[in-house]
Amino acid sequence: MGTVGDGNAFPSPIGESLDGTVEVMPQASVPTSWYRDAWPNLVETLAADASIASASWTPSDWDREVPGSVPPVWPSPWDRPALKRDGTLADRPDHHSLSELSPLHTITMLQCAGIVPAGEAGSDSYRHDRSPKRPWNDRHGNPLIVVCSTFIPPRYDFTPEENESARLKGGRDYLLKKAKTLYGCNSAVYVAVAAVSDATDLVPAHWSPADDAVVLRRLWLRVRETCGTGVWNETSFTQPPWKGTKRAKRAGGVCFITFPEAFR
Repeated sequence: MGTVGDGNAFPSPIGESLDGTVEVMPQASVPTSWYRDAWPNLVETLAADASIASASWTPSDWDREVPGSVPPVWPSPWDRPALKRDGTLADRPDHHSLSELSPLHTITMLQCAGIVPAGEAGSDSYRHDRSPKRPWNDRHGNPLIVVCSTFIPPRYDFTPEENESARLKGGRDYLLKKAKTLYGCNSAVYVAVAAVSDATDLVPAHWSPADDAVVLRRLWLRVRETCGTGVWNETSFTQPPWKGTKRAKRAGGVCFITFPEAFR
């Protein structure tokens, strides 16, 4: 989303607080529905225990036999009370666990960190170079896995009775601005690094880009099962089940997982 103008000179009929508010469109022509798919509204559901469950982004589909491409995106920070549609905070955070984080952006994340060389040649090195001396491998020569999820506030949607009324909250970016005020940030990426260590049976000698999702998911599932990553949830940032890097051993071998770090 972009803005034009210098502030709150005039509100629009739908409550935009900026002189002009525009959304960045893709190069190709897209239907109107694309904008709400790309930046969806916040949807609140009253649970049986009277708590409010919030959702907006399309559920992630990476954890399937044939992994999809939708990453995990959450409408509120993992460790903070959920942001409600009225701009206040709920009594508790939404429930999420470390097991939900996706491994499918591993190569990109390692390239951004300068660990894997940039470009397709660097990506291919991650896929086939199993030397323990490479920074993207563990001491057994198996590739590190980077799992991540993202927090981005959803779009504020107007109900018919709010349009052109005194209760207008200030535009589509209302929740973005409230998140900045309430959390000190309006985006975050949660990252953890994992290793399958001696589980050499899971790592092909070489694989193609088309197989990235399947291979990375297989490695992460081994770590997830061995280390019991589901115990790290929204309460764990104040009551961590482990500190630093967790080492766990099962019949499949030894695995490692760091605690998730938030980059805001």
